[in-house]
Amino acid sequence: MMDFGFSDRAGRRVVLRDVDDENWRAVADTAPLDDQRDYVPALAAREDCRVLRLSYHLDNSVARELYVSLGFRPTETVEGDEVVVEVSADTVRATPV
Repeated sequence: MMDFGFSDRAGRRVVLRDVDDENWRAVADTAPLDDQRDYVPALAAREDCRVLRLSYHLDNSVARELYVSLGFRPTETVEGDEVVVEVSADTVRATPV
């Protein structure tokens, strides 16, 4: 946990926690603001990143084909009507741009 002594406008303490297997979905569902989008790819480039996960609607065959072509594989997790897929960060790092 990282605590820099910050608080929000309501005076509540703000802390940052590492993303792990228990909380990744809450983080994945958080959409960045437009001015933050440039920084999102850098999170996946971190050396301590092991796996990238995302989800798509079960009926979205276009998304399924795209993610499979990028190396994502289904997990055994289904979130509502979405299937969760993952790819190892090492696979992403080894892919030429």
